Amino acid sequence: MTGLAVIPVKVKAPGRANMVKTYTSLENGSNTSFFSEELAKKLGLSGRETSLSLTTMEKNIRTECVVVSLEVLDIDEENIVELPVVFTRPKLPVSVETAAKREDIDPWPHLAGVTVHKIEQKLIC
Repeated sequence: MTGLAVIPVKVKAPGRANMVKTYTSLENGSNTSFFSEELAKKLGLSGRETSLSLTTMEKNIRTECVVVSLEVLDIDEENIVELPVVFTRPKLPVSVETAAKREDIDPWPHLAGVTVHKIEQKLIC
């Protein structure tokens, strides 16, 4: 089974109507939110430039990024999460192919009522 916490969402700039359907990774081991530069351009987002230190178990890398604000909605637009501080990155190390599929969750009875949405989008935020 490949299914990770990668789900389809809609994203938009605060105060704007233009939304983009994309996938996002629910990373429970991170204390910072990241967003692809490509998606930021599609939404017309701009922000202040900053330098960020990214630390993993083996590395500490200094990188340049832009701080933006973002709103994330579920596909049905019933719930919204405001993210006032999101850092852009040229590329995110997550693939749409890792998103859970219906056949990934069917063996788990406690997930029987969960709807697995699929969208035609390859970008990840």
